[in-house]
Amino acid sequence: MDIAMPEGTPIIAARSGTVVKASEVGLVSIPYEFNQPLGKLPNFALGN
Repeated sequence: MDIAMPEGTPIIAARSGTVVKASEVGLVSIPYEFNQPLGKLPNFALGN
């Protein structure tokens, strides 16, 4: 699964119950998405 987004935009990928955080600058900061349950992740971030 590849998601194209502007540079520096956090990318959250939910797959098989696993959350993967990736960004252009690496794992520098933890965005609010990590504090959300898997079921409440924004739809744009779900790679179904």
